[in-house]
Amino acid sequence: MSVDNKVPEIRFKGFSEAWVDSDLKSFSDSFSYGLNASAVKFDGVNKYLRITDIDEKSRNFDYCQLTSPDADLSKSDNYLLKKGDILFARTGASVGKTYIYNEQDGKVYFAGFLIRASINHEASAQFIFQNTQTHEYARFVATTSQRSGQPGINAKEYGEYRLFSPTEPEQTQIGNYFQKLDTLINQHQQKHDKLSSIKKAMLEKMFPKQGETIPEIRFKGFSGEWEEKSVGQFGEIITGSTPSTQNLINYSNDGIPWVTPTDISRNVTFNTAKRLSQTGCKVARIVPKDTILVTCIASIGKNTILGTQGGFNQQINGIIPNQKDNHPYFIFSASILWSEKLKRSAASGTMQIVNKTEFSELKTRAPKKEEQTAIGNYFQKLDSLIDQHQQQITKLNNIKQACLSKMFV
Repeated sequence: MSVDNKVPEIRFKGFSEAWVDSDLKSFSDSFSYGLNASAVKFDGVNKYLRITDIDEKSRNFDYCQLTSPDADLSKSDNYLLKKGDILFARTGASVGKTYIYNEQDGKVYFAGFLIRASINHEASAQFIFQNTQTHEYARFVATTSQRSGQPGINAKEYGEYRLFSPTEPEQTQIGNYFQKLDTLINQHQQKHDKLSSIKKAMLEKMFPKQGETIPEIRFKGFSGEWEEKSVGQFGEIITGSTPSTQNLINYSNDGIPWVTPTDISRNVTFNTAKRLSQTGCKVARIVPKDTILVTCIASIGKNTILGTQGGFNQQINGIIPNQKDNHPYFIFSASILWSEKLKRSAASGTMQIVNKTEFSELKTRAPKKEEQTAIGNYFQKLDSLIDQHQQQITKLNNIKQACLSKMFV
């Protein structure tokens, strides 16, 4: 941002005028509070938008739990959203969260804990909406929402939010740019979510259910019961260790990965917050690529497969697979199912720590290596597709954040 000239760092060609300091109410025909009605089963037409229905990341209407308002809708037209409407969450932990009405969402009524700003025709609603995703807006929310009880911002306070804006044609071009960027992000997110749903369904169908010996779905050419095995029969089980963090010589920025539970966020792990130096490797427990890691203390049930050799801390048990008889990615895929069992046990309070012996004795079923390989390759390809979309989502979100900081004042 160029503060002296009141213009952003990056502009579209053809625009040079200084941006004007205004408040939000100068762009709005009105501010209004939502419908004070309970939510009931969705009637197939009339949607009811509450704070929790606005997706935290995309700011889209999340259709996961569609409802309708329990009200006389023949007298509720004032609560119907129209083009140019922006909703603002007015209370609670989500205060400041916004949503811009999308005509594809159909007939939508908005609930009482939301405030509607009806943007006038002299401004771009999309420009105003994108402004609510800037750091300046976040600071406004953090400051203005402070209350003695839970945080909140009323319509008058939202109307006093100050923002710099250009002429309407430049607003429109900026709004359109970010709208297209959001569309790309949403497309990748939808594909990511669809593939993730397919993976979840196939995990349930391509591994035997509890008490059964064969899966519901198999690749052609395979038959017979799967053999019951303990996890320890897949390979060598190792519990990690932590080289002294007081001795800085144990760690190096260009060393090999050292995994802790907080590093486990992807199926295949290559990078970690801390890395082991050559000295650290001598006192740590180093395992080869394709070792499967499962957290067994605290955040129980997180898992990953190492994409390179590395070490890990004592909260994690590792399986170095016997690759003569087993396929590493099959074991990793199966470990997702064990992890769910471990998570349920941890949530119920029956199991807060899974030691090496208990982990080794976990029971599961597995086919011969040939079928393991077919299953492992299938899930590896599926995970690769999911990861590709996640990388695009991350990349596009980073681009968006950079552009928000440079294309707004």
